[in-house]
Amino acid sequence: MTYRILKTPEEHYSVLRTIQDNRYPTTLTFHSHDQEYLTQVIKADIANRCFYIDELRPPSGHKLAASGESFDIVTKLNGVEIIIKGSSIVGAGKSETGQFYKITFPSEVLYLQRRHAFRVDIPEESEVFVEFRGDEHQSTTHAEVLDISATGCRLKIKKMPEPPFENGDHIPFFNFKISQNIHVEGEAEVRFISEVEEDASFIIGLQLTELFGLGHRTMERFVNEIQREARKQRFE
Repeated sequence: MTYRILKTPEEHYSVLRTIQDNRYPTTLTFHSHDQEYLTQVIKADIANRCFYIDELRPPSGHKLAASGESFDIVTKLNGVEIIIKGSSIVGAGKSETGQFYKITFPSEVLYLQRRHAFRVDIPEESEVFVEFRGDEHQSTTHAEVLDISATGCRLKIKKMPEPPFENGDHIPFFNFKISQNIHVEGEAEVRFISEVEEDASFIIGLQLTELFGLGHRTMERFVNEIQREARKQRFE
């Protein structure tokens, strides 16, 4: 696991905006109690160096928050764990949707990334595709890659082959076309399948059980490049 300490307001804002935009569940734990409370980051404000969280669940957390009890915040997203320690509520209010709380940016944010598990969304303009076939399938399936990590990916296919893929199916060969000149090949296993009723397509999750040649290094480099580009665009 890779450990990083984020200390600048810009880094804090970037992380908090990612949590906010993707509505990742966040856990809040008061130092004087073992109970965990669920909330969400609803706004990050870099100009005033603060952020806002939604009402706490269960509601018993409201009294603790109002009394100024210190707490830790933990959010897990796509192979990353984000920890903010020793925070407290500096303001509160009510909106049409319920209670909310104001918290100042901390002095530091602990950012723990499991490198091989970190998953990134593929930008639409990147158009990353994969070709694969199962043990029971003679024809090759072409799929759009929606998100990817060094150990797994989520794909979208327009039509299920015959016989249809099932959970646990072995994929003896896949070929990721990251770009015109960069390919990653290996073996995989089907981990989940869901149907998208709106356009009669299917979402398939693959676990990448083996990457051939320099596939691991190539995949990690690709994931890191997308992650850096996403951070850069957030401040443009």
